[in-house]
Formats: sequence, C-alpha cells, structure tokens
Amino acid sequence: MFGFDKGSKVTASVGAALHHQLYSAMKEDEIMTNERLLSLFTNGYISVFALFVYDLEGLNAQKIFEKNFRKMLDGVLPNRLDELFIKQNEMRKLAESMEDKSLYPEMYSGNQDPKYFTDAQLAAKEDAKLFVETGDVASATGWYNYLTGKGVYSDV
Repeated sequence: MFGFDKGSKVTASVGAALHHQLYSAMKEDEIMTNERLLSLFTNGYISVFALFVYDLEGLNAQKIFEKNFRKMLDGVLPNRLDELFIKQNEMRKLAESMEDKSLYPEMYSGNQDPKYFTDAQLAAKEDAKLFVETGDVASATGWYNYLTGKGVYSDV
C-alpha cells in the first residue's frame, strides 16, 4: 500500500494550521498582517509550533523540520513565507551576536523586540498542544492573534 509517511502527514497538518491562521488574518486585516509577518514573533511562532507538533507526535522534530520547512512554508504562503522566515532568522541571530545593541536600536524595537520571539515560543507551544489534542486547525490561534493585533498584541 502506498501513501504518505507519518512525517509527511504531520507536516501537511502543521502547514494547514499555519495557513488557516494566516488566511484568516489576511481576510481580517491584510495591511497589519503584512506588516507583522516581518517580525520576530512570526519567526519564533512558526519554528516552535512545527517543532513542538512533531515532537508531540513522536517524530524526530529537528530532522523533519529541517527537511520539510521550506515546502511547508511555501504551502502556507507561496514564494514568500520561507524567504521571510530565513531573513528573520538571520536578523535574529545577528542581533543576538551584537555586543553593542545601541548601534542599531531598530533591531531591538517594535516588532523586532526580542521579547516577541519569546512570546511567540510560549504561544506556539500552547497552540501545538491544543492542535495535537483536537486535530482542529482552528484551535491554533496565537499567530493569528499577533498578526491581527488581538488581545495582548493590540499595542504592538
């Protein structure tokens, strides 16, 4: 019998959950969503959500993420999200390595504030748990809330 392996099925479900949040956010407020896509929150949320779902499903999270993340992100937002993710990850690493943070304050303010990366990781873990428990793409809402400025993200 032919079919997808568990890793492929889980990757597709992670992509579906991320796509649901992004699509819903774009429908609600496309301008804000596009601005907030370029944030450390987006970077932190996507990576931790995927890694944590893989882990909760009993898979080798890091290996599957590294193998599939570009394909998964391209399925969420074709020809754009994987590029944004990689650029944000490089910017985050550069900012972390800088000794004198006063030289480039824009790298540490607004939606580039490192606290949003940490906030995203916490939200992603909670969403991943709920998503794995329910199997419902609509159960994961942390990224959507950030992208649309809902709740604790209204003042970003």
